[in-house]
Order: sequence, then C-alpha cells, then structure tokens
Amino acid sequence: MHSPAALAPARRALGLFVRPVARRAGWTFALALLVALAAASEPLVLRHLVDFLAATGGRATADGPAGLTPEALHGLGSGVGAVALVIALRTLGSARVTVGVWQVRLGIEYQLRSRVAAKFSVLSARTQAEIGTGGLRYAIESSAPQTASAFTALAYRLAPTLVYVTVAAWGMVQLEP
Repeated sequence: MHSPAALAPARRALGLFVRPVARRAGWTFALALLVALAAASEPLVLRHLVDFLAATGGRATADGPAGLTPEALHGLGSGVGAVALVIALRTLGSARVTVGVWQVRLGIEYQLRSRVAAKFSVLSARTQAEIGTGGLRYAIESSAPQTASAFTALAYRLAPTLVYVTVAAWGMVQLEP
C-alpha cells in the first residue's frame, strides 16, 4: 500500500487540475451513480410488473378491455409507466453523464495545458533552448488527453459499476422466492 507521503503529488495534482471543474465533476459523479442505480433497478421493476400480470391474469373478468378489471388495468398502466420512466431516466441521465464527463475531461486537459504553458512562458528563449523545453512541452501536451481520460475513466466508470453490481446482486437475492 502507498504511504500518504507517496500520494501527496497525486493529491496536489487533483487540487490543481480538478478543483476548477470540481462542481461539474461532483454533479456528474452523482448523476453517474443515479444512472447506475436506475440501470440496476430496471429488471426489478420489470419483475414486479410480470408478477402483477401473473397474479391478475387468473382473475380476469369481462368488465374491462381485454377482460381485465379496472384495478388490474390501473395496475398494468402504472407498471408500464414505471418501466417507461426508469428507461427514460436512465437514457436521459446517461446522455447527460456523457456530456458532463466530456466537460470535466476537457476542463482538466485545459488546466493541465494552461499551467504548463504558464510555466514555460516565463522562461527566456535562451533558457528554453538550453534545457530543451520543446520536447518536454510536447510530451506534456501529448499526455494531457491521456491524463484527463484516465481520471474520468476511473471516476465515472469504477464507482458506478460498483453501485450497479451491488444493486444487481441485491436484486438477484430479492428475485429468489
């Protein structure tokens, strides 16, 4: 395991590069968790709808359309509405998470590039030529997208996946009679 002192540069980098986009990063993270929760709950909602249909199928009467009682029709409509709502929220939330992830990613990349440019801009041309900052700057500029991508992949894929797996496992236990 890494010592706290060994992680100090990583914490400093998070503070420098993520802090300017922290609010957006936080909202996107929360929404990603909610989308994972909605995705994991979708089979549970479908299961309740199927269980309801199975329970009311034997009590059909000729009173309503398709031989269903008004209570059964109301329950069917509510169940279909709940499934549609979960799917719609998951789809819209997923689209918004994608937009938020890209905004965070581009914000981190911008912070990284602008801070490097600010450091190099105070050096004279002679100093830059002596220490060869062109290659260093190129290396940092080319690694900025990978750095931002690594952060967003870790932040917005790992935790939502863990939430999804946890809720899915809980749901599987609930589905057993």
